[in-house]
Amino acid sequence: MNMDSSGEPSVALFSDDAALLDWNSEFAVELEQASGMLVRGVDYLTLVEAGLGEGALEVTREGLGDPRRYRYVVDGVEVAVRESRTAGGAILRLAAPVRAETRLADELRILRTATGGREGLVPQGSPGPAGQTSGIAVTSPSRFAATVSHKLRTPMQGVLGMASLLLRTELDHTQRAYLGAIDRSGRLLMSLINDIIEVAEMGQGAALRIADLDLVDLVEGVVGLFAVRARDRGLDLRIAIDPAVPRVIRGDGLRLRQVLLNILSNAIKFTSRGSIEARVGVDRSGRAVGESYVRFEIEDSGAGIDPAAAQGLFDRSDGDGFGLTRSRALVERMGGRIGVTSEPGVGSTFWVELPLAREEVAPPPRALTLDLQGLQLLLVEDNEVNLAVIEAFVVSAGGACDVATSGTAAIKACARRSYDVVLMDIHMQGMDGLTASQIIRTARDPEGPPIKIIAITADARPEVQVQAADVGMDGWIAKPFHRDQLILAIRRALGRGPT
Repeated sequence: MNMDSSGEPSVALFSDDAALLDWNSEFAVELEQASGMLVRGVDYLTLVEAGLGEGALEVTREGLGDPRRYRYVVDGVEVAVRESRTAGGAILRLAAPVRAETRLADELRILRTATGGREGLVPQGSPGPAGQTSGIAVTSPSRFAATVSHKLRTPMQGVLGMASLLLRTELDHTQRAYLGAIDRSGRLLMSLINDIIEVAEMGQGAALRIADLDLVDLVEGVVGLFAVRARDRGLDLRIAIDPAVPRVIRGDGLRLRQVLLNILSNAIKFTSRGSIEARVGVDRSGRAVGESYVRFEIEDSGAGIDPAAAQGLFDRSDGDGFGLTRSRALVERMGGRIGVTSEPGVGSTFWVELPLAREEVAPPPRALTLDLQGLQLLLVEDNEVNLAVIEAFVVSAGGACDVATSGTAAIKACARRSYDVVLMDIHMQGMDGLTASQIIRTARDPEGPPIKIIAITADARPEVQVQAADVGMDGWIAKPFHRDQLILAIRRALGRGPT
C-alpha cells in the first residue's frame, strides 16, 4: 500500500452484493497490492484483503455498508474508511489518510438513505448482479430519448453558446446578421430535436410546454430565417404586427414556431414572384363571450390553390402536405384553428388562430441584476467545447470559475477549497454527476460554509430532475442554455433571483 497522505479521497462503488462497479485512481493506489484484481465484478472482501493484507484483518462481511467505519495503518500511514449504502443498496466506500491538521476522514458523514424510490447511484451501463445493467431501469423509447438528447443537445450547447459569445463581441453589420441567422437556425434545430425526443418519450400526446412567449421576437425570428431565401428568389418578405397584440403571452413556443415555419416555408416554395407578408393581430370577435384570439396570417402572391384542392390540404400524407397535416394537429392541440383562403392566380393566405385569455397575458419581465460578482464557482463538464462556453458565461458575468473534467476531479476540488456553487454535468465518462454530488455532500464539513450544486445536463427527462433533487442538488438547467439562463439559475439557487 502506497496511499498518498495528501488527503485525496479513495472512492469505490460496489453493488448490493459487494461486486466492484466503479472506482477512482486513488482507490487503485490504495489497493496497489491487488492491482491485478481491479476488474468489475470482483468481490469487496476478496479485493480488500488482497490489497491491504494484515491491515484488513478486522474487516468482515458483517455489517458491510450499513454504515460502518474502520481504520488501518500501513507503512506508517493511518487511513480512515467509511462505508454506507445508497437508496438502491449499492455500497459506497470512501477512504482518506488521517492528517493531524484536519483529520479529513473524521469529517465524513454517513450517506443519507432517504432518497425516495431511486434505484441507486450506479453509473449508467455498469454491470450489476447476474450480469444485469445497474442503475435506472428505463424503457426502450426512454433510453432512446436519453441517448438522442445527450448526443444532440450537448454539441448544440457548443454551437449556440459560441454564437452567443460571438454576438457579444464587436461585429460589423453583415457579420452580426450572418451570426444571428446561425443562432436562430440553431434554436429552430433544437426545437426539432426536442420534438423528436418528445415523440420518442411520450408519443404525439405529450403535454404542452406552456411558458411566456415574446410574440414579436418569435415571429421576427421565424421570418428572419427565410430572409436570404426570399431575397434569392426576388421576393419581398414583410412583417406587420398590430400594436394591439400583447408583446408577451402564455403559450407553447416550440409548437407555434413549427407551425409558422411550415406555413412560411410552403409560401416561399410556391411563390415565384411578388411578395409574402406575415401578419399578427388580435381577433376579439370570439365564438364565445369574452374570448379573444391571436391571429397569424401568412399571405403570398403565388399561384393560388383550387378551392376543391384546398378542402383537403390539411389531410394530405404526401411530401408537400405532411407539414400542413402536422401543423393542424399542433394547432388543435393548442386549442386553436388553422385554415386557408386562396384564389387561383392571385395568391393564398394561411391563417392560425390561438385563444388569448386576458388573465394569462404576462407583463413584460422586470429588469434583473444578472451578474455573479464575488462568487467562486466550480464547473464540472467533460465536453471541451461546452467547458469553454460555460466558463466564458461565468467569467463574463464577473464570477470566478475553476474547472473539473470528471466527477472524481470535482470531489478532489471540493476537498481542497470551498465553492459558492458547483455546476455539475450529470452524464460524464466514469463517475456520473449524481454520484459525485452525493459524495461531495457526504464529505463536506457540516460546520463549514454551505455549497450549492446545480445540475447541468442534456438529458432533460423529468425522472432525471427527480434524481438530481434526490441527491440534494439545488437547481437544474437543461442544455442548451444561454448565458442569462445560466446566471438566473445560479442566482435562484443562492436565493438572489426570482423563484
